Amino acid sequence: MILRIMGLLGTLLCITAVGCGSGNPATFETSGKVTYNGQPVANGVVQLHPEGGGNSAVGNLESDGTFTLTTFKKDDGACAGTYKVTVQAFPDADDDAPASGLPGMELTGEGKPPVPLKYEIAGTTDLVVTINEGANELTLELKD
Repeated sequence: MILRIMGLLGTLLCITAVGCGSGNPATFETSGKVTYNGQPVANGVVQLHPEGGGNSAVGNLESDGTFTLTTFKKDDGACAGTYKVTVQAFPDADDDAPASGLPGMELTGEGKPPVPLKYEIAGTTDLVVTINEGANELTLELKD
């Protein structure tokens, strides 16, 4: 009888340990590339804003315009759902003005933003993507 109870307690302990995860919803590997006028967008950030609430995801733009999204931990992807996408690209910093590429700083040189400003705000962007279960590869083509 005692062995039976010990076995039952052991089974319950195993089920409890396996069932208790991080409490976060599932994320799915998501990466992609951003281009503007056919050229890669580098030195910036891509952010997915969930429609209807939920967890947003963010990724840094590499020099070739590629990114990998993070929601809870580095490169874990995004939760399944539909998102508005914002892209913020920072101007290249000149050697003489190292802070010129930081958000909130005035642009140097000609002063033209690297991408159209409509893509920087969730309320004005027209980029919408759906993240599905499994791996996702996004192609984001920005236009004037």
